[in-house]
Amino acid sequence: MKRFFFSLLWSLVGFVVKVPKCVDPPEVDFGEIVSDSEHRFGDTVQYGCNLAYTMSGSAWITCIGSKWTSPPKCLAPCRIRKLELDMRKLLLSKSRSRTLSVLHGENLEFACKQGYTLIQPSVRKCVDGYMDFPLCILAKGKNCGPAPGISNGDILSLNKKVYSAGDFVEYKCQKLYALDGESRSFCSDGRWTAVPKCLSPCSVTEKDLATRNMMKKTTSEQIGYLQVGNSLEIECRTGYILEHGSDFKVQCGKDEIIYPQCTERCELSTKEMAENNIQLFWTSSMKQIFGSHLDTYEFTCRSGYTEDPDSSPFRVPCLKGKMQYPKCVTLKAVGKCGPPPPIQNGDITPFFHMEYDSGTSAKYKCSEFFVMKGSETVTCQNGAWTNPPDCFEKCVISTKEMEKNNIQLKWRFLNFLFISPDSFEFTCKSGYVKDPKSSPFQASCLRGGIKYPKCNILQLCTPSQEIMKKNNIELTWSSYFRKLFSSQLNTFEFACKTGYGSDPKSSPFRASCLNGKLEYPKCT
Repeated sequence: MKRFFFSLLWSLVGFVVKVPKCVDPPEVDFGEIVSDSEHRFGDTVQYGCNLAYTMSGSAWITCIGSKWTSPPKCLAPCRIRKLELDMRKLLLSKSRSRTLSVLHGENLEFACKQGYTLIQPSVRKCVDGYMDFPLCILAKGKNCGPAPGISNGDILSLNKKVYSAGDFVEYKCQKLYALDGESRSFCSDGRWTAVPKCLSPCSVTEKDLATRNMMKKTTSEQIGYLQVGNSLEIECRTGYILEHGSDFKVQCGKDEIIYPQCTERCELSTKEMAENNIQLFWTSSMKQIFGSHLDTYEFTCRSGYTEDPDSSPFRVPCLKGKMQYPKCVTLKAVGKCGPPPPIQNGDITPFFHMEYDSGTSAKYKCSEFFVMKGSETVTCQNGAWTNPPDCFEKCVISTKEMEKNNIQLKWRFLNFLFISPDSFEFTCKSGYVKDPKSSPFQASCLRGGIKYPKCNILQLCTPSQEIMKKNNIELTWSSYFRKLFSSQLNTFEFACKTGYGSDPKSSPFRASCLNGKLEYPKCT
């Protein structure tokens, strides 16, 4: 209800001012838009994640001005394979070993096979498709020789010539070098487990910052080298501003230095805006406003002014600190108009003149049994009238046609008699989906007639256990998700059973439901 009245409000003021639109909503990996809109100011869009992916952030984004709020992320589940567990000598709870999937954020407890000892914590968390497995070693077995050394690091204890199975040494990196991997290496049946690496620090100088139009935030702070994982707080130099999406930090990454972006800022000139008779579209406030490179501003004419025919666009981007302002002129500076244009099935009210000054208006009224589309008011601008309205026969929604086409009104509280020719929206009834050849679901009353969209019955897919067995495949997700097969899924992911490999001529292992049918991959 709230959304409807908000849209209705904008449809009323839309005849007087231009309402900017947002660009198409951003794409989301492993997800899709499940509820779309017209992308006008205040409209919302809803996202949904693929099966077994976990959403991070709000599912809804909003069109603000000409930009969308930040979209959510779809975080991947962790796929734990039996082969990998066997290689690492790991077991799941109750001494089981099988392939399964774990949702992002969920924990999984491990144990070691008989004869092996668990060294690291047994409970691990799935983080966006990645899980750090614990370590199993042979507590009894062959001895090991001296522990291996590492570059730019040292062993904290005296390196012995012989170590017993189960012994360990601990490593430490030299100053400013960062440890990558486990700090301890264990003797397991004559072999040392993986040793860590010492990652080199990042070199950051004041000259590097200056060339990027930034400087360190605290003048007393010494810079030169940053350890991997550490950061340096900065601020943009005078006349520059941080770009959207950046952070006020220089970060030393594992493989690169990540710098924020400081670009020349745009300061809206109140003097130039006053000279050009313009103001910001959303506010008449003339407070000091700064923007960064590629930020876009929407302008409109001040009261009593109209767009100059030779003006530059009223939607202006900030380009490296510079802006090209549009221009408005006084209404009296442009030509006068003759009588307003006549319309069918309507008249000018209460009467018309033979001559109109620029900026003055006239109103129309439709004849009985006709409704108006467009603004009832026309205005004389630059010697020409704005577009007059049209008068159409009233429309009546046919419940019979709606039932026949398996559709219903999106806004169920509306009456069936429509006295406005503006567009209105349909949606499929429960259990039906849009016909590929259907006309648009947002329909308009065209001279008393409506072109109705069409929906077909939803055909669901349920994976065939018989075909899966024949093709030596299985669903990648555990039985936890199989209860969802009766819902409206349209994509399934398969994997080869243990001991089988992908057939070279197999169809893709990610299959979509098309008209109730699935194309199954094959393993041999």
